[in-house]
Amino acid sequence: KSLVPGDQVSTRELTMCQRSLLLLLVVVTWAGWAGGQTSQYCSFTPKHTMCKYSSVGPRCGSKVQTRGVGPREAADIVHQHNQLRSRVAMGQERRGVPGPQPKAANMKLMVWDKELAEVAQRHADQCLFKHDCADCRRVSRFSVGQNIFVSYQSNYDTSIQWDRALKSWYDEVALFSPTNIQPFKFTSALGHYTQMVWFSTDRVGCGYTMYQEGGWWKKLYTCNYGPGGNIILDRMYTRGTPCSSCPTDTSCSSKYPGLCKNSTDSKQTETPEPATTSTTTPLPDKTDTEGGYGGFLINMSALRAFFTNW
Repeated sequence: KSLVPGDQVSTRELTMCQRSLLLLLVVVTWAGWAGGQTSQYCSFTPKHTMCKYSSVGPRCGSKVQTRGVGPREAADIVHQHNQLRSRVAMGQERRGVPGPQPKAANMKLMVWDKELAEVAQRHADQCLFKHDCADCRRVSRFSVGQNIFVSYQSNYDTSIQWDRALKSWYDEVALFSPTNIQPFKFTSALGHYTQMVWFSTDRVGCGYTMYQEGGWWKKLYTCNYGPGGNIILDRMYTRGTPCSSCPTDTSCSSKYPGLCKNSTDSKQTETPEPATTSTTTPLPDKTDTEGGYGGFLINMSALRAFFTNW
């Protein structure tokens, strides 16, 4: 409606106009934010998972059955990680070469990270059991580590088994030597475990996709960790009395003994209970699993010091 001087606009017309303008503003703002986020990831590398892919990948086709990690699953993933980290920190892990694993004085409590989860989900959405590169999953706050796991099933079963993935990664502790804690010595076959219990890694976000490939139903699990661990010549953690060397602005957790809780994180990030008790679903007639760790970093200061003193 065009207006001329002297015309009156009804309240209803004005309200509709305001709503339209508000909707337009929201759309423009969201588009600008989304574009900014994508541009940020692309600045790390054009191959960044969030830059290279915009949705479910072509390998998946129309064969994706289920995908994503819900709030209850996220809480369970965090809970299981913290239980295992607490187990190591308290000196209760008896396995190793030799065992037991030493107590940790500065092991941080882990919380869920939405951004890490979004990047991990984008990775899982490509239906490809292969790590992206270190810069391909990086976020602005820190470098990111990655563990992946895939199961193969001949029968159709939509049950999600995060406990299987986490257990397969953590069980590498049976082959880990405490002498490799400091200075840290990286072994690809044990990289899942060492990333899970790296002392300063206090953020985790995961993604999941179930899809069909050939005669198999595959379930791909991806977890991204920040700040990333497995830094050669650095340390996994400081040996000592649990919580005796908690980093600044952290204090000993009342829920997970031996873990240092970040005081800036909301209470909800530590206390959500898993939806159900984690159980292992019986394996189908034909099954197979694989795990993969996404690389390592090098502590350059320690490396320079090593060659200086050599």
